[in-house]
Amino acid sequence: MDTYRNKNQIILWIKTKNDNLRLTRNLSTSVYLEPFAEKFLNQNRIKYFPVKKLTYLRSWKKVLEVPLQIKDYSAFVRWIEKKNNYRLTLYDADVPPEQQFLYQHNLCPGIYIDTETLKPLNQTEIALITSKIQLITKNKIIQKIKFNQETLTGSETEILTQFTKLFQQLDPDVIKMEYAFSQLPFLETKLNQHNLSCPFHRWDPLPIKHQGGRSFYSYGQVRYREFAFRLRGRFLVDTTTTVGGECDSAGIMELCQLTGARFQQVASRSFGHVFQLSLIRLMYQKNFLIPYKEKPVDIPLSMLDLLKGDRGGHTFDAKVGFHKDVAEIDFSSMFPWIIYNKNVSADTILYNKPPFQQVPGLPIRISHHHQGLVPQAIKPILDRRMYYKNNPSTLNNSRATALKWVLVTAYGYLRFREFKLGIASAHMSICAFAREIIIQSAKLAEKRG
Repeated sequence: MDTYRNKNQIILWIKTKNDNLRLTRNLSTSVYLEPFAEKFLNQNRIKYFPVKKLTYLRSWKKVLEVPLQIKDYSAFVRWIEKKNNYRLTLYDADVPPEQQFLYQHNLCPGIYIDTETLKPLNQTEIALITSKIQLITKNKIIQKIKFNQETLTGSETEILTQFTKLFQQLDPDVIKMEYAFSQLPFLETKLNQHNLSCPFHRWDPLPIKHQGGRSFYSYGQVRYREFAFRLRGRFLVDTTTTVGGECDSAGIMELCQLTGARFQQVASRSFGHVFQLSLIRLMYQKNFLIPYKEKPVDIPLSMLDLLKGDRGGHTFDAKVGFHKDVAEIDFSSMFPWIIYNKNVSADTILYNKPPFQQVPGLPIRISHHHQGLVPQAIKPILDRRMYYKNNPSTLNNSRATALKWVLVTAYGYLRFREFKLGIASAHMSICAFAREIIIQSAKLAEKRG
């Protein structure tokens, strides 16, 4: 079901028909640095090995492998960046060890390791109703707690006592909560004030603290997002996040199985990030270096080429009046299929081996010497969505909805600054192919009346 770090070990949550098991495993992990980091590593007596690894452009690169213990992984990355004023190029530095464990053993959450049929996940929904908003959050008083279909009332102590008993009786696998990343720490604080405890972590408990959040600018709006935290031995879903708000547990688990990512990581992020996780798994399993903060350098274009090419879809000039015989042309996952069929990816646009395909109206050509990493990552998602659409059921519709949003955002994510293989040329190429397809479709429709 899940993995997490505990000191220097990987903990696995295995679910059986009648029980939840906690297993411990060991893992060896490394990060990779550019060769010019050798002097710094020697000065600080850090053990390393020179190795050769493949880049996303299919060329061999000499790098320095630094073996790390699990507990030192994140702290080492932060320390070495700060010590070198963020000038060192690192690889595989943002793939958490617990995620690496899943990749190395070809596992993902929700995968069967036995033939027995499991019961559905035990799920609970919690909502806090507090006194009027006050400047100091800890001074709020809990007036009611909605626990699934029940509403708990009384004094604050009585409400929290009832809640603790119900929670332990139900022993949920999934906790769904609005603004969970701020509300659950508040609930934990209130329980402590009344000398009560509730096992939100099933094992290896950590203090549940509010991590704060950050504001960011997206599509003309300023948004605020709380920093996520993870429960151990249970799943926490904040229903105000993008994925957590759009998908139910079956949909989130479907995304986990296609990306190899952990349930709570998927539930707390955007659909575009989920697509990036599928790319990271592909690169890791093919033994490519995974860029940390280094991004591909796009091909240079003139201002005129940018003006002509860097635009969205094609806009037809409208013919004013009343029309008969009007047809609507609807494409199923048009842009994702363009990515796959036209082999659009940073590693194919920047590759210099034939055969090439010219992008319509742009001085960009795509190599078909090999299949790109982005098309490889998107194809399983496309196939699975087409299967669910052709075999409708309540469960399949839920899964198809989750996959739909990943495919919708994949096209835009190809240009996003945080995407591992994000370049503007890929985005422009997809638009150019789409414009050609729309014009051809319109001409074909007109020929047929």
